[in-house]
Amino acid sequence: MSRFSSAVRRPFIFALALILVAPFAIAQEATDSETNAPAAPAEAEAETEAAPEADAPAEEAPQVTVTEHGDWEVRCETTSGNCFMYQLARNGAGNPVAEIRIVRLPDQGEAAAGVTVITPLGSLLSEGLVLQVDDAEARQYPFNWCVRSGCFSQFGMTAAEVTAMRAGTVARLRIVAVSAPDQPVILEVSLTGFTAAHNALSN
Repeated sequence: MSRFSSAVRRPFIFALALILVAPFAIAQEATDSETNAPAAPAEAEAETEAAPEADAPAEEAPQVTVTEHGDWEVRCETTSGNCFMYQLARNGAGNPVAEIRIVRLPDQGEAAAGVTVITPLGSLLSEGLVLQVDDAEARQYPFNWCVRSGCFSQFGMTAAEVTAMRAGTVARLRIVAVSAPDQPVILEVSLTGFTAAHNALSN
C-alpha cells in the first residue's frame, strides 16, 4: 500500500445531507484489544457524554433496500424517494466497523458525488479519515461532527475520483482509535458492484 497523504481537503456541503445522516447500527463482534478499532457506540455511550439533543442531526426517514449490486446496496428513503449507495467497511478480521454512503450530485458541479463515512465513537478526530483506491494516492478528510451514533466525515468526490472508484477493485479507509493512536485501523471497502450501483442512482 502506498504511503497515506497528509493533505486535508475541504469538505463539501450537500443539499442532500439529510439522506446521509443515519444512526450507526453496526454490531462490532471483536473486542477493542483484538482489533484496536474505536469503541463501538454501545460501549462508548457509557463512557462518553452524549451531545445535546439540540445539536444532533435530524433523524432520517425509514429506509428500504431496493437493489443489491455485488457488495453494494442501493437504499431509498420511503418518504422522499431519495436514494444512496451503501456498504459496511470491515477490518482485517472481517468485522464491520464503519458505514459508507454515497449519493450522486447534480451534473456540472464541483463534486460529482457526496460521501459520508460513519465511524464509531472513540475515533481520533485529529487524524481524520484517509481514503485510498487500489494503489492510487491516498486522500485525507476531516471529521465534521460526532453524536451518539458515531463520528461523521462528509466530503465530495470529483468526477475523476468517482471514475477511479468505478474502475477500482478495493478502497481502503484508515482510521485511528484514541485508545491506540500508534496502530491505525485499515478497513476494506469492496468496489465489486460499485459501477452498477452508481448507475442505478441515475435511473
